[in-house]
Parts: sequence; C-alpha cells; structure tokens
Amino acid sequence: MKKIYFMIVLSLAIVGCDMSECGSVQSSEVTFLIDISDPRLFEEASNDIKDNLPGFMSNLGLASMEECHQLTVSIAPLSARDELRISTETIGVNQKGLSRKQVKEMSSPRPIIQMISKSLDEYEGLKDLKDYNSGSSIGNQILKAMMKMKASGQSTVVIISDLIINDGKFSMYKKIPSEIDTEVIESVFDPRLLEEFLDDYGYESAPSIMLVQLQAVEGHMKTRRGEIATFWKSLLEEGLEQDVTIMDNLSN
Repeated sequence: MKKIYFMIVLSLAIVGCDMSECGSVQSSEVTFLIDISDPRLFEEASNDIKDNLPGFMSNLGLASMEECHQLTVSIAPLSARDELRISTETIGVNQKGLSRKQVKEMSSPRPIIQMISKSLDEYEGLKDLKDYNSGSSIGNQILKAMMKMKASGQSTVVIISDLIINDGKFSMYKKIPSEIDTEVIESVFDPRLLEEFLDDYGYESAPSIMLVQLQAVEGHMKTRRGEIATFWKSLLEEGLEQDVTIMDNLSN
C-alpha cells in the first residue's frame, strides 16, 4: 500500500513539473552599436538611449514579457577599433502557471538597464582615447554583431551613428559611392568575414537592421546626410540583401 502511495505521489510530482516547464521558449534579441568615435556623437547617442529606449522597446513589442519568453539585449561601441566589445544581459520567464507578480519579477528590465548604464559609463572613458576616436569602423562591426546573435524569432541590430565610415580602407570624407559594386562591398566588409557570415548565417536568417542616423559633426558632411543614408540603404538592401530601416532617433 505504501509503495502504491509513493508511486502516486511521484507521478503527480512529475506531472506537476512537466506542466510548469516551458516546452519551448520564444527568444528575442536586440543589439545596440553605439558610435563613440567623437564625443559629440556619443553624447547624442547616449541621450537618445536614455530618453527613448522604453518607447523603442515598446514599438518592437518587447516592453512586456509573457510566459515562455526571453529577451537578450547587447550593447557595443563603434569606434576606430575594429573590435566587438560587447556586453550582454538576458531576462526571461521559462515557466508556465506563474502568478502575475512572479512573471513581473522575472521579466523586470532592471538587469538590462543596469548593464546598459554601466556600458555607457565605460564608453565615456573611451571616447577621448585616440585608439577609439581616430576614425570610424562600422561595416565589420555590423557583421560581427549579427554573427554573435542566435537565430531567434525576432532579432534586431540597431546602429546609432552618423554612419560615416572613415578607416584605413574606405573614407566617406573622400567619396560616397553612388553605386554598390564588389569593390565597394569589399571595402566596407572584410571579404573573409563576409564569407564566414554568409556560410554560417545566410541572408534569410539574419537579423533586421535599424540605422539611427545622427547628425554629422563636421559641417560639410551635414549637407550630405541624404547621400549617406542612400549609400547604406543600397549597400545593405542591394549589396547584402538585408532589410534596413533608417531613423532619426529611437523615438520614430
């Protein structure tokens, strides 16, 4: 009799465990690339995040979280250095049958907000260093960020920058190409990195791209804002077959 009672209790425990576990978890990812190549650009980008991040996440449908859903947010600086210096935080609700209070606690954005705030403080100390502000490398950082992200239900890379490339291989201060060809693509993206991206990720599974175009710092480049936007739209949509949205700030 005791044996039968024990088996019933054990069975109920197993059933209860199965009912509370999520069979699958819906994942969403957002990666922010922040331009720190000029102190004035960084200040504008930083203020945009502080003022408009909640509304931006709401527009993406990520302001609140339901059961069996997780959100990963990453942030990295864009600078003269061709490196992905990335920080990441994940929150999620991986169980079913929880109370509203439990879901609210588990989905609190506090860890993400703290991570972003800490990262922005760190960038404040980097923006004045020559290694970081002597140019701007953007193309490879976009590829690296996309390759770092997992294939999930919703993945987005957000670049907050004046979008002016100025590195050892390509400079928009000299010329903004009106047509996208192989030479231009290989000037913006390292060919080996691009090949690795296409082999491992592919066009169809790549994250969507949002370009938040900050106003150029140099006066003579401010009048070329439209050319810069057109270049990136052509490069990403025609050259790399990636969907792209261009915005003035995170609020629109």
